[in-house]
Amino acid sequence: MSNRLRTIIIEDSDDDATLLQRELRSAGYELTSLVIDTSDGLRTALRSQEWNLILSDNSMPQFSAAAALGILRESGLDIPFIVVSGAIGEEVAVELMRMGAHDFVMKDKPGRLMPAIERELREAEVRRERLKSMREEQRLSKQIQEEHQKLEQRVTELSALNNLFQKHLVETLEIETAYRELVEGLSMVSAQVDELWKIADAHPLREPDEILLQIRGRSSMQEG
Repeated sequence: MSNRLRTIIIEDSDDDATLLQRELRSAGYELTSLVIDTSDGLRTALRSQEWNLILSDNSMPQFSAAAALGILRESGLDIPFIVVSGAIGEEVAVELMRMGAHDFVMKDKPGRLMPAIERELREAEVRRERLKSMREEQRLSKQIQEEHQKLEQRVTELSALNNLFQKHLVETLEIETAYRELVEGLSMVSAQVDELWKIADAHPLREPDEILLQIRGRSSMQEG
């Protein structure tokens, strides 16, 4: 995990904000921090760049941890949010956790701060990896679905081509059959014409009707 830490500190006490910054740097973090105490300041900060951590006092004259959690929820960002405050009742702590706070640490117990921060940073990394895997699965699922649709479309196209081919094949067979019958018919007519000429040459004085009757008679005998 990188030791660079971009932190929003929601605090109206300069001394408390400085103490938090000192604690983070003492823990070895290369710190970029922004101290704010208004809702507009938080909205602007969330739009300006990516942040790794939010540390917030619970209640200030112009702002509160509950209001900050509402703005964070509206942004849709997943940033570890730790309440660092003075005395805080159990009901308030439970309500803040319900609203999205990841942990809370008493200001008079600074020894709990760094373990809480390190734990929440690790869990945030796990959530990011899980979200990344989920998005990759969604991307692959969408890609598989698109490829399946393309395959179905291709199968439909090939089926239509096959039907067209079968139709042309039947038509081709019918044409070939008709062609063979035509050739056979022409061959028969040619044979009859040849026979006619032979008879005509052999009997030049015979009447044409007699010659045709003779040809038909011979053709009938051949077919029989």
